[in-house]
Amino acid sequence: MDEQSRIVTLAANGRLLDENGQPVTPPEGWAFLPAGDAGVTRKVSSAGVFWRVQVKMGRRIISKGLWAPKNTIELAVLQMQSTRQTELYQKKVEAAKSRREKIQTEYVDDFCHQVECFLNFHPIYKDMGAKMAKLVSLHATPVGSGTVARTATISIGSEPRGQLSPGCAIKLRLTTRCRLPGSKGSAAVSAECWPNDRSSCWNLTVKESQSK
Repeated sequence: MDEQSRIVTLAANGRLLDENGQPVTPPEGWAFLPAGDAGVTRKVSSAGVFWRVQVKMGRRIISKGLWAPKNTIELAVLQMQSTRQTELYQKKVEAAKSRREKIQTEYVDDFCHQVECFLNFHPIYKDMGAKMAKLVSLHATPVGSGTVARTATISIGSEPRGQLSPGCAIKLRLTTRCRLPGSKGSAAVSAECWPNDRSSCWNLTVKESQSK
């Protein structure tokens, strides 16, 4: 990259470092545009004169924003404000929102069904399995909610097992009391998850306790 279009790293002390780890200072008349507004960022970067500020967090490299000429940033902001006030832009936004909501609804329903099939509870406990599948889906499927640190949907296949596998880190025991058909007493129904049994994470065991 040339001097006017480069990637710089944000050091722990807040200084900018070039590709060789040497401190650099943005040119005079430049300003910082924080990440967050994709439209403005695209317009500024399309001008070709900018420094992209990146920081490494674990295995990920995250963009913190751009350093660019102040007048370029101000012009990009004004252009995007003007564009977003048009009727055509508003219609595109609404259409995109409706499309995302439709896709997400279908995805959640499919995911919940896949989880319920994976649990494969005995017909006697079908309602329990459906409830558990719904709870897992409510936790696993939101996008950008912060619950599972994901910004996009995951493909459905073996993933429902993956959503249950974190529970294998500990022994999870859920016990409830219910009456079994044909029995005189109640039964303790427990679902146990063991660390050494990921392939069949949830095993339903029934222990009857006859009432006296």
